[in-house]
Amino acid sequence: MPKVVGIDLGTTNSVIAVMIGGEPTVIPNSEGSRLTPSVVGFTKTGERLVGQMARRQAILNPENTVYSIKRFMGRRLNEVESERKIVSYKVEEGKNGTAVVNIPAAGKTFSPEEISAMILQKLKTDAEAYLGEKVEQAVITVPAYFNDAQRTATRNAGEIAGLKVLRIINEPTASALAYGRQLEQKHAKTILVFDLGGGTFDVSILEIGEGVYEVKSTNGDTHLGGDDFDERIVNWLADEFRKQQGIDLRQDRQALQRLREAAERAKIELSTVVQTSINLPFITADATGPKHLDVVLTRAKFDELTADLVERCIGPFKQALSDAKLTEKDLNEVILVGGATRMPSVQELVRRLTGKEPNKEVHPDEVVAVGAAIQAGVLAGEVREVVLLDVTPLSLGIETLGGVDTILIPRNTTIPTRKAETFSTAEDGQTAVDVHVLQGERPMARDNRTLGKFLLDGLPPAPRGVPQIDVTFDIDANGILNVSAKDKATGREQSIKITGTGTLDKKEVDRLVKEAEGHATEDQRQRDAAEIKNRGDSLAYQTERMLKEVGDKVSADDRRSVETALAALREALKSADGDRIKRASEALQQASYKLGEEMYKRSTAGAGAGAAGGQPGADTPAGDASSPSRWHDDNGTHEERRVPRGREHTRRRRERRGRSGRRCRGGAAGRPGRPLGGRAEGKGPGGPGDRAAELAAFPPLRGRSGKLQEAGGQRPAGRGGTDPPPDARAGADRPRQPGARAGVCRRPGRIGQGADRRPAHDPPADSRPARGHGRPADRGGRQDLRSPAARGGRRRPVARLRAGARDGDRRGAQGLPPQRRRPQAGQGHGGGRRPGERRYVTVAGSGTDPPGGSTMEFKDHYKVLGVERTADPKAISQAFRRLARQHHPDVNPGNKEAETRFKEINEAYQVLHDPDKRAKYDRVLDLRQHGGGWEEMLRGTGGGEDGRYTVYGAPEDLGQFSDFFRSLFGGLGGGGFGEGLFGEGGAAGRGGRGVEELLRRRGAGPRARGGRQNAGQDVEGTIEITLDEAYRGATRTLAIPAGGARPAHSIEVKIPRGVRSGQRIRAAGQGQGGDLYLTVQIAPHPVFTRDDDDLQCEVQVPVWTAALGGQVEVPTLSGRVMMTIPPGTPDGRTFRLRGQGMAHLRGDGAGDELVKVRLALPEPLTPRDRELFEEMRRLHE
Repeated sequence: MPKVVGIDLGTTNSVIAVMIGGEPTVIPNSEGSRLTPSVVGFTKTGERLVGQMARRQAILNPENTVYSIKRFMGRRLNEVESERKIVSYKVEEGKNGTAVVNIPAAGKTFSPEEISAMILQKLKTDAEAYLGEKVEQAVITVPAYFNDAQRTATRNAGEIAGLKVLRIINEPTASALAYGRQLEQKHAKTILVFDLGGGTFDVSILEIGEGVYEVKSTNGDTHLGGDDFDERIVNWLADEFRKQQGIDLRQDRQALQRLREAAERAKIELSTVVQTSINLPFITADATGPKHLDVVLTRAKFDELTADLVERCIGPFKQALSDAKLTEKDLNEVILVGGATRMPSVQELVRRLTGKEPNKEVHPDEVVAVGAAIQAGVLAGEVREVVLLDVTPLSLGIETLGGVDTILIPRNTTIPTRKAETFSTAEDGQTAVDVHVLQGERPMARDNRTLGKFLLDGLPPAPRGVPQIDVTFDIDANGILNVSAKDKATGREQSIKITGTGTLDKKEVDRLVKEAEGHATEDQRQRDAAEIKNRGDSLAYQTERMLKEVGDKVSADDRRSVETALAALREALKSADGDRIKRASEALQQASYKLGEEMYKRSTAGAGAGAAGGQPGADTPAGDASSPSRWHDDNGTHEERRVPRGREHTRRRRERRGRSGRRCRGGAAGRPGRPLGGRAEGKGPGGPGDRAAELAAFPPLRGRSGKLQEAGGQRPAGRGGTDPPPDARAGADRPRQPGARAGVCRRPGRIGQGADRRPAHDPPADSRPARGHGRPADRGGRQDLRSPAARGGRRRPVARLRAGARDGDRRGAQGLPPQRRRPQAGQGHGGGRRPGERRYVTVAGSGTDPPGGSTMEFKDHYKVLGVERTADPKAISQAFRRLARQHHPDVNPGNKEAETRFKEINEAYQVLHDPDKRAKYDRVLDLRQHGGGWEEMLRGTGGGEDGRYTVYGAPEDLGQFSDFFRSLFGGLGGGGFGEGLFGEGGAAGRGGRGVEELLRRRGAGPRARGGRQNAGQDVEGTIEITLDEAYRGATRTLAIPAGGARPAHSIEVKIPRGVRSGQRIRAAGQGQGGDLYLTVQIAPHPVFTRDDDDLQCEVQVPVWTAALGGQVEVPTLSGRVMMTIPPGTPDGRTFRLRGQGMAHLRGDGAGDELVKVRLALPEPLTPRDRELFEEMRRLHE
C-alpha cells in the first residue's frame, strides 16, 4: 500500500514524517535538515527556490521572497491589514476580495494556496527521494482555531501539490497523538497542549486512555505567534537606530529583512542566555558614509517588549478550561509545542497558570508532524490501537430572525456528529426560504463567517407557522459538512456542500493543479540540467587532476586529445545548453580512457604497496589510496556519486540485511528497519465497505460547490392547483407581528406569531416561523431563516402543564390515529385517577406528523452506551471509549453503518458525560418510564375526547437537546419544540418571547381552588419575557384552541411593569374550566443583571478618561445617558444612577442603576501608544 505521510505545514518551518516499521520517522530534506523553512523565493531569472535556499537569498531579494504565508491562507484582504504591513512582499486584493501575493520577478500574483503548494511539493519530492516511491496521500495539520475557509485553503494547497489530503487534523491534537504513544494506556490522563508556533497559538485539552484520544475543548488565536515576538524586536531595533542615526530602517526593504533575521536569532539566543549582541554592519548609508547597527538586547528588555503578547495567551487558556468544565487541578500533564514555547517567559506563564512543570520530552518542532504521521498510519491501516476523537473548533449555525446566529452544532462538539432542528415560516403564503450557513462565536450573523447559502423553494402557500422545515447539519470524521433543508409536507429537499468562501473554486484549483504539474516538469528539467552541468564540472575537475598526476604516462597524442576535449567541455559549461554539455562530457570521457587506465594502475600499485609494507608508497598522495570519485575499466568510465547521510545510512542497512538474510521492520524489501526475527507484519482487518455510498452521503465540506439536489415531493391538489397541508386549513385570526421586517424568517411560538386556530385533531406547528418568499395577496420576495432566539439570545423555558382529569366523553370520529385513542376505564396510566387531581407534565407529543414527516423513536442513551442508570462518570467514559474503538469510522473505513452507529454513541455520550445535561435527561426519562410508557401517561383515562395536552415552550435549560427532542416528540427538533403562541402583542411587546399552549381537552370535572368550585381544572404554564418587557410592561396575546363547548378564541394577558421572575399572573376562567396561571420567567439580559428593583451593569472606560475625568456613555433600559467620571477613578468603582432601575411593582418610583467602571486599554497598542505609556512609566518610576 502506498505510504501516507504526515505534514506539519507551519508558518516558519514545515516538517514531513512517515510511519516506517510501525514507528513515526521524520524525513530529512535534500539539504539534510529535518526542518524545511516555509519560504518561497523567485529569482530575477525566473527560477523558483523553496526552503533553505529561498531563505538565504531573502536579504537581497525581499520583495520576491514569500514567508509566513500561512497567515494569509483562506482570508480576505480586509482581514489581514496588520499582517500585510509587516511582510516585505506586496499583498494585494484578488478575486472575491481574497489576499494574493504580487511577485515582480514572476510578473504575476500568486494565491496563498499556490505558495503553500510549492512548499508541499518540496516536502513531497524530498519524501519520494527518501522512500524511493511515489507519495500521493497525506494528512496535513492546521491550527486548531482555523476556520472552514482556512482549512479549505490548506486542502486545496495539498491538491495543487499533487497530494490527496485524507484528513485535516488540528496541530495540538497531533501533538497529543505523538505524546500519547509513550504513555501507559491503562489509566486515562487529562493533558493540556500549549502550542505557540510561528504564527498561531492554540491550546487544547484532551483525555487520553485505552487508545482513545478525546479532545475536550480547543481554543486559540490565529494572530499570535513567534513572528509577533520577532516584530517587537524589529521595531525596537529600528527605533533605537532612528534615535542614534536619525534614519528609519523600516523604509528600506533590504535593511528591514536583515533586521528580521537578526531579531529571530536574538530571540532564539535569549532562550538560553540573559543577553545577546545584535551587530549589523553596513545596515544602511547616507551622505556621511555607511552606518552600522550594534546594540545589546537583554532578556529583561525582551520580556518587557513582549509582555502583552505573553499575556494574550491567558484568555484562550482559560476559555479552553471553561469549555472543558475543568480546573487547573484536573490537568495531569502540560505539553509544550511549537518553537516559541522555548522562551522562558512563556514557560513561566504556563507554570503560573497550571501550577505544573511543563513536559519537555517531546520535540516542539517535530512533534506535530510525528502525530500527523501516526494519524496517517491509522488511516492507512498500519496503526490499530489509536482512535482520534477530534472536535469542531468553531460553532456552526444559521442566520435567524433579527440577524441572529442560531447555533446547531456548538464548538468543541466531537465529530462525526449530526444535528437537526425544525423551522417554519413567519409570513402567510410563504413559498421559499433561504438557508444562510454560518461559522463563528459571535451572536450576530454579520460578525461571523458565511460558509454558504441555498434556497428551498416550492413550498405550498400556507399560514405562517404551519410548514415544518427540517434543517440538518451532518459532519463526518473528515470534517465534511453537509447541510440540508427538507419541507416535511411536500418532501421537497435541498442540500449544499459547504465550501469556504473566499477560497479557490473548483475551476481555479484544477487550473492550478495543471500549472503545478507543468511546473513540476519544468522543475525536473531544471534539476536535470543542473545535474548535467554539475557532472560536467566534476568530470572536468577530475580530468585536470588526472592530467597533472599521470599525464606524463600517456602518449602526446592521447594527452592532446584529452586537453582538446577538456577545453570543449569548459566552453560548453559556460552555456546553458544541457545537450551540448552532455555531448562534451561523453567526448571527454572517451578521450580520457588512457588517463583513467593509468590512474587505476597507480591506485592498484599504491594499494599493493600498502598491503605489503603496512603503508602506501611514499609517492602516493594522501587519500588517493582510498576509493576515487571516478575510475575506468573495460566497461567504461564510472562515477561514484555522493549520497546524503540519510540515504547512505539506508544503503548500508540494506546491505547488512542482505548479508544476514533477516527481514527488517518496515515491510517493503530494501527498506531500513530493525530485524523482526522472521515475523511478517500483515495489513490487518478493515474491509473496503461501500465507499461510494459514504461519499455520496457526506459530500466534502471543503469541496467545490455543485448542483443543489432536489428530492421531489408532490403538491397536494387543491386551491389554485395546490392544497396546503392540514395545518394550513385553520382560518386563523392572527395577531400582528410587531417589529417584523422583510427578508427574515423565524421560529414559531412568540405571542402573535404562528397562533392559529385548528381542529383538535390537527398537529400543531411547533416549529419556528421563518420568513421567506411569501406570496400572500400583496407580498413577495426572498426572505431568510431567522430564529426564535433572535431576541435575547436565549431559549424559552419549557411550559409546564398542570391539569387534572375526569372521565369524559368517549373519543369521537375525529380522524385521530387509533394508537392515540384514550384507553378504556381502568386501563393505562390514568385509570382510577380522582377528579380534580393535578398532574405535572413537562412536555407532550404534538399529534400526527404532517405529510412527508416521520416519528423517530425515543433514544435510551444508557442503553446505547450499555451502562446502567447508576453508572458513574468513569464507567460512562470507559464505555464510550470501548465503543469508539469498535465503531469509529477510522477503524471501519468506508463503513457507513459504523459511522451512523458512532454518531448515535457520540450523541449519547455528549448527554451523559455532562452532569447538567444528564440530570435533565434523567428527569425526562423518568416521565417517559412513569406508569408504563410515555404515550400512556400523556393519554390518561379521563376527560375530553383524547385526554391529551400539548404544551410548547423552547426549554432554556434543554436548548442543547435538539436531536433528543426531535426523537422524543415526533420529529420536531429541540429548537422547534416548544415554540409557543404566547405572542408579542401590545405596544411594549417588541422583542418579547412567549410560550404557546394548545389545550386539546374537551370537558372537565369540578375543581376546588381557594374555597371556590370551578368546573374543570386550573392550568399552569411558564411564560418567559425579556427584561425590557418587565421594565416597560407588555400585553401578550394567548390563543386558546377550541375545547368542550367553547370555540377557539384569544385572550390578552397584561404583564405589569416591574414584574419579577417567579411571580404568577392569573387569567380567571381561562383554564380547562378553571383558571390559567402563568409563572413569569425573565430571560437573562446581555448587558444588565437585576438585583431586586436595581439594575447592575459594567461600562468600559478608557484609562485616560479615568485618570483625567470626563463623560462616558452609559446604557439604560430607557436609552443611553451621559455619566460624569471624576479624575482618578479606579477600576471597579461603582456609580449610582437614580431612578434608572425597575419600577416598583406596588407604588410609585423605581430602583436605581448601578454602573461599575472597568478600565479599558486600546487594542492593539500602536507604537505611539507604547511610547506614551513608556514615558508615563518612566515619569512615575
